[in-house]
Amino acid sequence: EQGNTRATATAKFTGSFADITFTRSGDPTPHKLKVEFGNVTEHDAHSAMAQLRGWRAAPGTTRAVFVVGGRRLWRVDVTYVGEDTIGSAIGNRRAVHFTGEAYRTKRDLTPETDRPSRMFSVWLSDDADRVPLRVTASTELGDIVMELTEYNR
Repeated sequence: EQGNTRATATAKFTGSFADITFTRSGDPTPHKLKVEFGNVTEHDAHSAMAQLRGWRAAPGTTRAVFVVGGRRLWRVDVTYVGEDTIGSAIGNRRAVHFTGEAYRTKRDLTPETDRPSRMFSVWLSDDADRVPLRVTASTELGDIVMELTEYNR
C-alpha cells in the first residue's frame, strides 16, 4: 500500500516458469504475465539474503542472483569486497563487505537498459551469525543507510 493505492501480486511457480498475477486499485481486471527462469534459481528477498549470508568467496569474486520483487524480476550482481571493520551503535565489529548492482530484467532475463540500476553495499558480521550491520543503497528515489542498533542472539 502506498497512499490510497493498493497493489496485490501472487505467483505460481511450475518448473522454470512463474505465472504472476497482479492488481492495482482501480484496475478492472488483473494483469498477468509469465516469466521463464530457464536454468537460473530465483529467490525472494529473504532467500537471496540467506544466499549472501552463506556465501564464502575470494575478494573480487562476483555472482549473479535473480530476485523476484513484487511483479518484477531483478538480476543482482554481488561482489565480495573482503573483510572490514566498521563502527556502529553496538561498537566496532569485524565485517564482511559486499557491493552490488541490481537491474530490472525483461522476461528473457536480460537487463532493461532504459532503467537505471540500483547500487548497494552490505556489511555482515564476520562470525557464524552473519548479522547485517550496515546496508547502504542508491536508487532513483534517493540514498538509503540502515545500521544495526541492537542485536540479541
